[in-house]
Amino acid sequence: MRDRHCVLILAMMLLAGAGPARALIIEFVPADQTVALGGTASVDVVIDGLGTGVAPSLGAFDLEITFDDAILAPAGIAFGGLLGDGIVTSVNGGTLTAGRTDAFELSFLFPSELDALQPSTFTLLTLSFEARSVGSAVLSLGRAILGDGFGDPLLLDSAGSGTVRVLAASAPVTEPPMLLLLGLGIGSAWLLRRR
Repeated sequence: MRDRHCVLILAMMLLAGAGPARALIIEFVPADQTVALGGTASVDVVIDGLGTGVAPSLGAFDLEITFDDAILAPAGIAFGGLLGDGIVTSVNGGTLTAGRTDAFELSFLFPSELDALQPSTFTLLTLSFEARSVGSAVLSLGRAILGDGFGDPLLLDSAGSGTVRVLAASAPVTEPPMLLLLGLGIGSAWLLRRR
C-alpha cells in the first residue's frame, strides 16, 4: 500500500513539473505596413513558443512564403540564425522567385546545445521586397516543416499573415521662389503707399 502511495505521489510531481504544452507560432513582423511605390518593405518571419533553455528547440526548418508578385518583387533574404543572435551555426539557403520564397536552415549543434542556448522567440529570417505597383499584398505561409534537434517533427499550432500596402508616391510640394515672393511683397507695399 505504501509503495502505491509513493508511485502516485511521484506521478503527481512529474505531471506538475511537466508544465503546459507549448504552442508553436510563426508570425510576420510587422503584421501590417505601408510603403510608397518604388520603396522597400522588410518583414521578419518570427517563431514563438519554443522553450528557453529547455526542449523543444528548433533544429531545422523549411518554409515556403507566398505573396502577390504583381505588387511586390522579392529583393533579399537574410537568416537570423537558429540561436536568435545572427551567428551562423547552421547551413541555410533560400530562393526568391515571383510570388514565392523558399527558405531552409539546418543546425550543426547538438540537441542539448540547442536546448540550452536557443530562446523561445527569435527571427528565423528577414525578407525584403520592392514595391512595384499600388495595392495590398498578403504574405502567407504556404509550407512549414519544422524539426527539433533530433530531426523529429515539431507541430505548428498557428501561422499568422502579413500585409504590405503600397501607396502611390505623392508629388512633392514645390515652394514659390524667394525672389517672386519678395517682388510681390514690394509691389503690394508700393500700391498701398501710392493710395
